[in-house]
Amino acid sequence: MLQTINYQKEIQTKLAKNLLDMLILQMLNRKPMHGYQIITETRKDYGVYFGPSKIYPLLATLEKKGYLNSTWNMTADKPRKIFSITTVGKNTLKFTEDSLNNICKTLKSP
Repeated sequence: MLQTINYQKEIQTKLAKNLLDMLILQMLNRKPMHGYQIITETRKDYGVYFGPSKIYPLLATLEKKGYLNSTWNMTADKPRKIFSITTVGKNTLKFTEDSLNNICKTLKSP
């Protein structure tokens, strides 16, 4: 039983690592967030911790690709860079979701 749980955790971690950019787009599709929120939401929702050294460079890459926009929120206690998904990001997310659904259907087929 413990071996099964460990294997399931390993699979979940591997999927989260490989799909982290899409997980971030999905979270930002729900609401704009700052980097630390993304780190904590990822841990809460997927049980996997990705630290600042992983998240912030990925956010910068997604922004360069045009999937995200960012603005500075200077009204909070601490200035925060808030990320939001763009139309290009939403289209990419939709395409990825459709592709993953097709893969899952194929995996379920006998």
